Amino acid sequence: AGAKIAEQYFRPAATAAGGDSAKEIKAISTSAATSSTSGAHANGNPAGKRRNGQELAQRFPGFSVELLAKAPAQLQTCRSLLLFLEKKLDEKVPEAPAVKGPEALRTKLERHAALAGRLASLVEKAGWDARAKRVLDLAATAQSVAGQAAVTAAQNKLSVSEAELRKELGDQSETDVEALVTDRKVWEKAKLRRDWLSWCAKLLQAREAGLLAEAEGRPAETGAAGAKKLLGAAEVLQALLSGEMQLGGQAAARVTG
Repeated sequence: AGAKIAEQYFRPAATAAGGDSAKEIKAISTSAATSSTSGAHANGNPAGKRRNGQELAQRFPGFSVELLAKAPAQLQTCRSLLLFLEKKLDEKVPEAPAVKGPEALRTKLERHAALAGRLASLVEKAGWDARAKRVLDLAATAQSVAGQAAVTAAQNKLSVSEAELRKELGDQSETDVEALVTDRKVWEKAKLRRDWLSWCAKLLQAREAGLLAEAEGRPAETGAAGAKKLLGAAEVLQALLSGEMQLGGQAAARVTG
């Protein structure tokens, strides 16, 4: 369900490294800054500013009013946070380590490691950036009724996955499933935090576009064309747990799970 939610709103990422996400954030932030400064005064034509703001609005998904309201209400704060996220997402990411075990089960082991890593990252209290939490507190979302339901569903899926792997491994391995995916699981834990930052960036872009609309005296856009549902925090959590879509680049980059 999370994958389908994300797919309605975001372009798939080119790589897991997050470099393209940072480029997109920078491009949109620059466009927004231009629209709010030069657009309003160039040749005394407010229409130019209005067009820029609308173009920006078309590039963000339809987030719920409640979720957007949690983001900073000051334009400059949004931009400062976007610059911070741009730098974080532009950091070099190590390649995903290979799982161990039989070659025939590598894909299933990678899927298992991905889901296990996401869940482990979600419940770990340390390492959540305080600035990004001002935009979306994912750990707090996981404690809500809808969040707990999403986490429970993912945990059940993980249990089924482990049972199936144990059965398929049989006598092929002297080690348990956890030992076969340990390194990949650690990498996936870090990846969930990076993907969370990408969603925070999209939220900030949406919030920024809304603030620009308000400053321009026009109604805020309801989100990207074709959006069928407004995303709340629980939907973002579901999409992150699914791990099948990222923000940013141009090409598909499915992360199994």
